[in-house]
Amino acid sequence: MNSAYRFMPDANTGFLTDEDTKKYISRVALALFAFEIASFVAAYALAFVLSGVLSGIYPDLLSSADFVAIANNLLNVLALYCIALPVFCVIVSPLPKIKPYKEKLDAKGFVGGLCVCIFAMTIGSSISQSIIISFQQITGRSLTNPVDEMVGQSSLWIDIVFVAVLVPILEELFFRKLLCNKLLPLGEGYAIILSSVIFGLSHGNLFQFCYAFFVGLVLSLIYVKTGRIIYGVIYHMFLNFTGGVLITLLTKNIDYDGLEILLYDIEQGSATTEQMLPFLQQMMPLLIYEMIIGIMGIIGLVLMLRAFKKKTIRVEEGILPPPKKHRVANVLCTVGSAALITAYAFFFVLSVVPSLQ
Repeated sequence: MNSAYRFMPDANTGFLTDEDTKKYISRVALALFAFEIASFVAAYALAFVLSGVLSGIYPDLLSSADFVAIANNLLNVLALYCIALPVFCVIVSPLPKIKPYKEKLDAKGFVGGLCVCIFAMTIGSSISQSIIISFQQITGRSLTNPVDEMVGQSSLWIDIVFVAVLVPILEELFFRKLLCNKLLPLGEGYAIILSSVIFGLSHGNLFQFCYAFFVGLVLSLIYVKTGRIIYGVIYHMFLNFTGGVLITLLTKNIDYDGLEILLYDIEQGSATTEQMLPFLQQMMPLLIYEMIIGIMGIIGLVLMLRAFKKKTIRVEEGILPPPKKHRVANVLCTVGSAALITAYAFFFVLSVVPSLQ
């Protein structure tokens, strides 16, 4: 064992002790806590400074939707990956890291992986919608999807550059490559599940949590088993483009008020062909998109069920395997985990506060 490793399995059991497992998890969680807090503070501080400077020099820029979108995205990237990321790296630097063995996916495996990602996206989105509907029924308030606020409010090219290209690259490098590599010494299962939970929670809202968690499971599994971050980046780009940018383009010209009237007329039996034709033309691109995504999702489900039936998906233990007992307690009952959970709870509450006012 390399002397740089500060953790050693127990000579009698072959596993880490509960104490060492908690120390390992706590350091990773504290690094994530510092990452989230540093990025949160830095983003608001940078936005405050930029707004103050521009309001005195070029106040007209602040009324430009494109400029505001570009500025917000660039400030978030700067806060996350130029300020908060170095903090994270310093804290986790004493921990060992493992890079997975590199394996290539053939064309069939690549398309199959994409289909499984789409199935995970569909399941996650459905669960998120159920949670949101329940929340709205209980509170009597509606929630605003942050994706809707981010996408479609500026020029198309801005959404494509940031949402469909830059964000997937940066998130895959952090959540899959960097975070998984630091968790892999504990085992593939820990790397896949914990990085996916963190990926979901880091979005900080109910709309994206389940969606990001289930997609994260697939992306983390693919990275751990292939060692190639490029697959996750391509899948992530596809999902962000179709689920964020493309769906906005397909729905923005639909006359929903008129559609509601049409549905009422259909229910009453008074709708005419001439009345329905314009709405069919409006809805056709969306229906084709939904059909393609639905077919790919079904293929993904079949492939996943087949993999479980044949038991072809196996997670391997790491060089520092935690004990079999007390797995949940060893992950959650640490100082770092408590701090991180508190931070994420704060962000989730912050995301629903406007709807409660």
